[in-house]
Amino acid sequence: MRELATQGILHHVQIEDINGHRTSKLKAARLLEIITSCGPKAFTTFYEVLLKTGYRKLAEQLRKSSKDNKVADNDVKDLEQGKLKLASA
Repeated sequence: MRELATQGILHHVQIEDINGHRTSKLKAARLLEIITSCGPKAFTTFYEVLLKTGYRKLAEQLRKSSKDNKVADNDVKDLEQGKLKLASA
């Protein structure tokens, strides 16, 4: 979550909200709710953070489950092809 905060995707209040949940499962669910409400840049940044931190399988599962979100899927394709550059890149 630190990287998402550094990228300006998550704010302090949102992180406190996520951490306020008791279980990892509830924290993950809340994180995904927030990410999906922050727009395509948030999704792409989250995807990139997962890849950078060794969660490639999770990143791919997330991408497959987001097929209905064409904007996010297109951003991921652009990121993979080097067409989309994020602030950390």
